[in-house]
Amino acid sequence: MSEYDKYPRGSEWNKWDLHVHSSASFHWNGGKRLFEMSLNEKATALQSMYDAIVKSEPVAFAIMDYWTFDGYLEFRRFVSDNKLELDKAVFPGMEVRIEAPGLRDAPKIMVAGRP
Repeated sequence: MSEYDKYPRGSEWNKWDLHVHSSASFHWNGGKRLFEMSLNEKATALQSMYDAIVKSEPVAFAIMDYWTFDGYLEFRRFVSDNKLELDKAVFPGMEVRIEAPGLRDAPKIMVAGRP
């Protein structure tokens, strides 16, 4: 199959979710942070994240943690080490807050890299 056969209609619209936080994020409120977990807890959390991504409708995701790429790196390592198949794109991302005098809420900058 050639690259052109993959999308016979040309461009296609797909859902992407470019704002997914992991337990490595500095503002994680969902229990233990990734670095606080035992190896078993970490494996369970990463498996849960993998399962959610695989079962979800979007075809692409960005793990967009505050001030770190650790969640993305741990997720990719988990997928690779466990020889899991992932037919969706997962991008590394980082979210940071910046100071803006006079604004009540701090603006956020989000950057995504390539998978």
